[in-house]
Amino acid sequence: MTADIAAELTALADSIDQRLDNEHADRQTICEDLAARIRELRLQMLGSAPTRPASVGPFDTEQQARDLPAVHAIYDAARASNQRGVMDRETYLMLFRACEAAGVDLGGPSSYDRRILTWLANWSRRSVLWSPA
Repeated sequence: MTADIAAELTALADSIDQRLDNEHADRQTICEDLAARIRELRLQMLGSAPTRPASVGPFDTEQQARDLPAVHAIYDAARASNQRGVMDRETYLMLFRACEAAGVDLGGPSSYDRRILTWLANWSRRSVLWSPA
């Protein structure tokens, strides 16, 4: 283990202690935040830390946005399923992962920010993503 990883793990342990000392802290949010950080550290240790994709925007045309693999994956999942709501769920996950990758703290499962993501995921497809041609 490198000294950098060891230092980050020590800082993470200190953060856990501090956050759990607050009796009003949302335990689920703490766990979710820490789980995400532990995943990042694990990837760093394995030498495959996530990198920013080359095509994350901004885009000049609708077609550029349509060509994103994440958009194709959402439509593929919807086409492959006979269940209702697959596209909404997949769109929510795409938005959630984008926020997570950007370091946005969305709070707990019933937080206002997550409800807004749910609302946005259920909004018109053209507002969030586009159907591949």
